[in-house]
Amino acid sequence: METRTFTNITNNVFTHKWDGVRYDFEPQESVKLEAPLAVHFAKHLTMTILNDSRGKNGNYTPTDITNTMNKILGIAKAANPVEAAEVKAETSEKAQDLAGMKKAELVEFAEENDIEIDATAKKADIKATIEAEFEGIE
Repeated sequence: METRTFTNITNNVFTHKWDGVRYDFEPQESVKLEAPLAVHFAKHLTMTILNDSRGKNGNYTPTDITNTMNKILGIAKAANPVEAAEVKAETSEKAQDLAGMKKAELVEFAEENDIEIDATAKKADIKATIEAEFEGIE
């Protein structure tokens, strides 16, 4: 399986889960991971960085998301367009499956992906909140 280098480019420990397993990355730590894991963690670290620096209101652009993910994954700006497209596709793959999910599944999905939602909200509102988190990554 293809691997990628994931680097916690922050000065804080970054913690996230994959398939229910907790991963902790020390500040500035670089590790080789299977590509899906590296991209998953890069997406969440990117959103953490952008939300911390620009606020949860989405005061960032798709370019900000792409540039931050590329930095985390060590992809140069002049990266192969096919490789860059694969990274973007991987990060939004889960979000594309939202339509067929029940409300409980959407709530679980949001929890697994550290997406803040109101679990008492209507299914359509929860789905919209999740989709907003993935907007610009596709």
